Amino acid sequence: MANPNIRTVTGKSTIPAGVSKAGIFTTDTTFTDRLVYSGTAAALNTILSQGRENSEQEKNNLWIHIPTSDLLLRIVSWGGQVVKVDGDASGVSAEAWELVEANLCGWSVLNQGNVDGFVNGEALEAGSSIAFSDADAPTFRRNFVDAVLINGSSTSLLIQEKLG
Repeated sequence: MANPNIRTVTGKSTIPAGVSKAGIFTTDTTFTDRLVYSGTAAALNTILSQGRENSEQEKNNLWIHIPTSDLLLRIVSWGGQVVKVDGDASGVSAEAWELVEANLCGWSVLNQGNVDGFVNGEALEAGSSIAFSDADAPTFRRNFVDAVLINGSSTSLLIQEKLG
């Protein structure tokens, strides 16, 4: 059986991989760090709380990926049909989205192709690799590392994720 934490990407994606969710988001008309969900508040809360009892509370490892806009935004908090994000969500208009649960402790990317790929907008030359890891915590408590936006549209990127 293949290791689910190792995969090859030949398009746009995230580390870890996002999961498409129902509904669409549009930027709030007043605040560019808020997205408004098209469905019901209950549906959004169910998606973001993922069945846990910590609904409408802050979390530090959930991200919204808007593939058509190449946006990856950390969720700061949510309530009702509004999600506050850490970043500028300007220009998002009725766009599909993916939920990224970044329970990452580390990751690596190897560009296996003949042309540049991109990691968070920075070029990763053919044959090159990059890795990032959180230092092992002396206790059971650990901070997750940020999710990563990758683009292997013209190449082949080998991704390895270290999940916490």
